[in-house]
This record gives sequence, C-alpha cells and structure tokens, in this order.
Amino acid sequence: MNEGSPVTGLEQLRALAFEKVRAKSPPRLALAPAHDLQVLKGVCLACREGLIDQVLIGPAEEIRKNQAALGLESCSCNIVDIPDAREAVLHAARMAVSGEVSILIPGNITDICNVPDTFRVLLGAESGFRRPGDFLSLVGVIEHESYEGLLLVSDVGLVPDPTVEQGIRIIKNAVQVARLLGKKTVRVAILAYEDKPTPTSPTTIAESIIAEFFAREDDPTVIVEGPMRLDGALEEEAIPKKPRGGVEPGRADILIANNIHVGNS
Repeated sequence: MNEGSPVTGLEQLRALAFEKVRAKSPPRLALAPAHDLQVLKGVCLACREGLIDQVLIGPAEEIRKNQAALGLESCSCNIVDIPDAREAVLHAARMAVSGEVSILIPGNITDICNVPDTFRVLLGAESGFRRPGDFLSLVGVIEHESYEGLLLVSDVGLVPDPTVEQGIRIIKNAVQVARLLGKKTVRVAILAYEDKPTPTSPTTIAESIIAEFFAREDDPTVIVEGPMRLDGALEEEAIPKKPRGGVEPGRADILIANNIHVGNS
C-alpha cells in the first residue's frame, strides 16, 4: 500500500493497520468497563490478530465468563479487577494520562445508564483525561456499497447542540481524521433540510456562517458547503450543480450533523 494513498474501504484500513503494527510494536489499549459482550468481542479479536495489546478493566469474573461465551478465553490480555463501572473508567483514564495505554475505548456503563454516561465520567474533571482547551468530538466512519470510499459523519456522540464555534471545531476534527485516511482534498457537507439559509431557520443561518468561515480560510484542500441536503451531499443527480464553488452534488467526504440527534439517526 502506498504511503499517503486514500483509504477507500474498511478492509484496506485493516490492512494498513497491520502494516503499521508490523513496523512497530502493537499499541496498548484499555477497555473500561470491559464486560460488554459486543465491545469485548471486537477488542479481543483485534488482540488475537496482533493489532493491539489489551488491558481489560472491570469485574474480572464477568469478563472471563463473557470471553468464554464468545469463545475467546484463550485471548492473551491483562485484566484489572475493578467491579465498579465508574471506577473502572476513571482507572482507564488515568492509565491514558500517564502513558500506560495509548488507546482508550469506553465500554457500556450499564449500571449507571449507557454510553453517554461513560463519556460524562471519562471527560469529567475527576478523570484528568480532558486537558484545558481540548475540544473532543466523535467521528463515525461508514462503508456502504452505494458510496465510493469511506464516508465520515460527525458529531455522533459528544456535542448535543453545537454553537457556530463548536461546529467549526467539529469540522476541523473530522478533517484531521480524513487526512489520516489519506484524503488530500476534503469535501464537507453541513446537513440541513434545505440548501439555502433562511431567516425562519436559525440552524441554516449558523451553517452558512460556518461555511463562510472556511471560505475565508482560503484553503483549497478543505471545501465546506452549508446548509446542504443529505440527498444532495450523496447523490449526484439530487440537486443542480451550483455555479459558485462548494461541494459538488454527490461528492461529500464528511457529513456534519447540526445536532447529536441528527448525527445518530
């Protein structure tokens, strides 16, 4: 695989990960709490394939029981027995801050509530994980047969109702991910129900302000269009091509949701 070439599928991304790991030692990953079956399975399979060195944090007896249920009891891993889910997340955060692990995956805190609560613990002041000035957002990576290449979606889990400033930072974070996937020119569509800002829709006004910000940045490798309908972002024939610059219909690399509910729908 050529260095810097765009990643167009999840299998190619997996192959690239193997290349990186072969060149160095596997990164150390912490999963907390680690008793959730679905997340545990993915992490154990990655460990078995040599992609990561894992630390599982949570109720040790339940973790081993779930590994056996998945047929992954032979998977080599370190288990840190911390039955309390909240304390497990805090322990993982401290390991990340100290450099003991380089990747942290939050599991499902079922006895507190769900994944959003996991992030509240992880990003709270007590964990020390979030440094002053940090802005964190989630970026989803989607592969679909109807779309050529990998499609990024943000924010899907951390910023409930972004302000204009937060919207700009969400886009910048997503562009960084696109760069890591080898994209040289990144096309960003800020989603709305229509393609023009209207006074009766404050969201579309905010999206146009964000798009204008990036236009003033004058970076030809980052093209931001907003507001833009979803069909126009993904389907070439959905809307007429615009005479001015912007994201051409059907050519978006990143979809930006105007709130967390849209991002998860």
